Amino acid sequence: MLPGGRQSGTNATGALRFSRHTPAPSDITIPIHTICAAIGDDGKLIEFQTAEAALLSAGTTDAYASAVALVAGTASNVSVGTISVIRTPIVGITSVTNDSPFTGGTDQESDAELRARALYTIWLPGKATVPLIEEHLAGVEGVREAHVQTLGQGDVLIIVDGSAQENAIKYMIEDNLAAGCTAPGVLGATLRPGGHTFHIGDCDGAPVWVRTLQFLTEAVTIPFVYVDKNGESKPGTITLPSGSPPGHAAIATLADPTSLATEIVSSEYAGDLSFDIFMGKGTYPYLWVGPELQTVDIDLTLVQTDTPEANLLENVANSLIAALSAYKIGDQLEYADLVKYIYVDYETGRAFSGIDDVSSFRITCKGDTITGFGQHIAIDSDERIEPGEIKVV
Repeated sequence: MLPGGRQSGTNATGALRFSRHTPAPSDITIPIHTICAAIGDDGKLIEFQTAEAALLSAGTTDAYASAVALVAGTASNVSVGTISVIRTPIVGITSVTNDSPFTGGTDQESDAELRARALYTIWLPGKATVPLIEEHLAGVEGVREAHVQTLGQGDVLIIVDGSAQENAIKYMIEDNLAAGCTAPGVLGATLRPGGHTFHIGDCDGAPVWVRTLQFLTEAVTIPFVYVDKNGESKPGTITLPSGSPPGHAAIATLADPTSLATEIVSSEYAGDLSFDIFMGKGTYPYLWVGPELQTVDIDLTLVQTDTPEANLLENVANSLIAALSAYKIGDQLEYADLVKYIYVDYETGRAFSGIDDVSSFRITCKGDTITGFGQHIAIDSDERIEPGEIKVV
């Protein structure tokens, strides 16, 4: 449940003072890993070793060296003057002590403590809960909206709409994504010994990442072809190094370093290994994509009364633009949802004055056109509509 497992405890640290009764006739080296000890309440030795070499210079009587307990636990948090035994004799040194207490030692985590920490990790706000991840991402300055979709196998698709700095989004995903989960971006293609699959998913434009599904005993180079944001097919390549474990992903090199991929269309890889090709911004395994923006064009013809309000056509157009601009990621485009804002201003709720009839109302998006009640245009979960050409005559 917890990647690090049970916490093993920590070792106390402090400083030891090595001394002699008379000034040293020459330099005396106190080696690293010199072992000293204190006698515990149970009569057993609590051992410490120096973490560095120290030098007792000629003409002096003492020298200090940092030290650490050999065994983790609170028992090694000894008080001042407790350490007195030199387990590793040093010629010319007659005694050892600690002028300050040793601190920082903790015991191994108990079953009850482990259970409590596991529950805390599960319920910690933002960990493994889709609504809270979306809420925290939406709180990043410049983010308009965030959408998180579980994909299975520990993968989640994260869509972030807005103009926030990429580092701010990346750090927020890293802080909020639950342990063991991966945000790999949009799956564009799968390469398998039995056959490759392309055109699986598309995006608004992002770098390309390739993930291996098995351990690589030697380096593997994978060529592929992607479509950029201009609709042009271009080559890309990735070389995964030998020793890459299953689940390891690396960023690919695209034909133009400034270009972004929207779709993976082919690959000449002919090996017998399996790979997934993703598209995503950020750093794996904390990738995201922006929503694919789908333009909506409206062609509306009105019949006006003899005394329409001033700027009626412009007001109706602005109402429809405001309604379209308010759509969220994945919201479906339905005729009935928009037609009402011909008659009522979307932002104020005020009824327009001067509309006698609607001769035609055509809504076009993604190559489809709807003209009546009961009709809609399907919007994918990673898409968002935006106003295009709005004509009101």
